[in-house]
Amino acid sequence: MSVCLHHMCTHVCVTCVHIWHTGLFLSNGPGDPSMVGKTVEHLRKALSLEKNKNKPIFGICMGNQLLALAAGAKTYKMKFG
Repeated sequence: MSVCLHHMCTHVCVTCVHIWHTGLFLSNGPGDPSMVGKTVEHLRKALSLEKNKNKPIFGICMGNQLLALAAGAKTYKMKFG
């Protein structure tokens, strides 16, 4: 099994990138997930596309928060972290 990884900035529209073959990995911050609304908008669109229904999306730290916001959840800053 091999992996081909492509690094993209947060402002890249993931639905427009044709290299998203088998999945999407959302890395950690730093940053405030509420400040990258365009990225959340792109993820929301990617989640709604039929061609992505069976593809895994992984999120770690801020990436997981972005995925949650795209799915309609709310996030908030905890006292420690």
